[in-house]
Amino acid sequence: MPKRIVVLGGGIGGMTAAHELASRGFEVDVYEETSDVGGKAKSQFLEGTGTGGRENLPGEHGFRFFPSFYRHVIDTMQRIPVEKGTVADRLRESQEMGMAEKSGIFVFDRHPPEDVGEFVKLTNTVDKFFTRTEVSERDMARFSYFMLRFLASCDERREADFEQVSFWDFVEGDSYEPKFQKYIKTPRFMVAMDPRHGSARTIGTKACQILLDFVRNGTRTDAVLDGPTSERWLRPWRTHLESLGVRFHYGDAVTELLLDGKRLKGARIGTEVVTGDHYVLALPLDRVQAVISDALAGADPDFAGIRRLANATSWMCGAQFFLKTDPKICHGHVAFPDSYWALSSVSQGQFWSNEVAARYGDGSVGDILSVDISDWDTVAPRLGKAARDCTYDEILEEVWMQLTDGLGSRLSRDNLVRAHLDYNVSFDTGRPINRTPLLVHPPGSWWNRPGAVPDIENVVIASDYVKTNTDLASMEGANEAARRAVNGILAREDSAAQPCDVYQMDEDAGPFMDAMKKLDRLRFLAQTPHVFLDPAGAGGGGPRPGPGSNPPPPSSGGGFFPETFEDIKSIERRVRGLLGF
Repeated sequence: MPKRIVVLGGGIGGMTAAHELASRGFEVDVYEETSDVGGKAKSQFLEGTGTGGRENLPGEHGFRFFPSFYRHVIDTMQRIPVEKGTVADRLRESQEMGMAEKSGIFVFDRHPPEDVGEFVKLTNTVDKFFTRTEVSERDMARFSYFMLRFLASCDERREADFEQVSFWDFVEGDSYEPKFQKYIKTPRFMVAMDPRHGSARTIGTKACQILLDFVRNGTRTDAVLDGPTSERWLRPWRTHLESLGVRFHYGDAVTELLLDGKRLKGARIGTEVVTGDHYVLALPLDRVQAVISDALAGADPDFAGIRRLANATSWMCGAQFFLKTDPKICHGHVAFPDSYWALSSVSQGQFWSNEVAARYGDGSVGDILSVDISDWDTVAPRLGKAARDCTYDEILEEVWMQLTDGLGSRLSRDNLVRAHLDYNVSFDTGRPINRTPLLVHPPGSWWNRPGAVPDIENVVIASDYVKTNTDLASMEGANEAARRAVNGILAREDSAAQPCDVYQMDEDAGPFMDAMKKLDRLRFLAQTPHVFLDPAGAGGGGPRPGPGSNPPPPSSGGGFFPETFEDIKSIERRVRGLLGF
């Protein structure tokens, strides 16, 4: 008789776990608090807006963004059958990316011709990335230096040293001109990549991945779905899982985890106690923190660590502006470095398989400008207050104005039909309350994040705050965590089923960079500084700090700090000589 698995939460992590378990013959029940699956990823259809046989207008928590390093999610999509292929066939690659400033919009081609194989190519990428923005060579050279130093650091140094400091402090953010500082902050459009609050380890890993993907020949570019997320991905996924025997239960929240020694004996969901052989915790961070009892925290250090992540979240919520026609901004995602609320956007209609006007609303909407709002704490001068202190209408009006600051005449009120703000932001108390906060990976948080397989014998964790290779609160992180969780169940059951694939992050930047990483590991184990801080290889600098200690400033230990790209090439020559390249 197959073992029964209780999956608590129907977001990306819970759905992935259910998929992998049902495919391996387990009996699976998914319990979801809301009325549908998908968690933060599910679409928000605006009731009463569809007429004449058309669907209601589709809103989103935020635009769905599939960077090229999302290997786990794409693999799952390739195993969800739909008419004429799989869900993965519904992804559409972007051709460009843009930055919209008050001085104009800069569009970058996402199909560069060259390959990465040499040390200095990454500096060329940074130069190319900012070539039209009129920032100084000094700022670009310094930023390139820190990114190269990170890329050439071993994994052990990244965890022990770079996890303790923010990315902003690591790259010495205050040392750049104001114009370049705002570009460093641009990754805030992913929220979990907030450079002032996120650890250098997490943000550095993702920033290197993005830069490397930008120059790799043949790399898949950033992609979006060809329609609303629920329609094009989540509903077909649910249908496929139901065909595998998965049962879904909606409408009641998990209120208690019932512990019996080192095992769970049940989960209280609404008024019912649900039991199973194994439990998959796929609840968001704030929801799982609410059900961790003192007994559970005392029985398992992973759950005690989750409690300590109480102040590790931030807000990222979406808005959609329904337009009559395509504003012709960019064939891809656009960041707004001058925006006070860290905005980013994508014009969705250009990627969709059906004309928006023909399928959704009353026929007057021809495009949807989908926007992520990632900073809810900075005061907008026009309003004199932050987004957290605004009304629903004030938020939408100010977001429109900040978009207009960057896009100018491309946006016109005459082209605006209506606007929508994420349903997960409620105004029950007069001020906005976010029901879906997101982990932002502050320094030191890695050591409090749980593994997918904790000590409690019949519990695994499948959510985006789990320690993963992805190391980012995202759909990809949740999917990888779920795979690790399922592998934990398979191991506990001594199952002969094939384990789930878990992918490594690809940082292949050529043999010279690999040699530098190997050298850095030897230097780290010998407690000597990175070769960039000691290019002659003489060592010194004192012992490295351990977890929990106060790290030295990123520039401590001496070192050579470039003012030009030629200075970086000088570092390269010295290190090549040291390595015999």
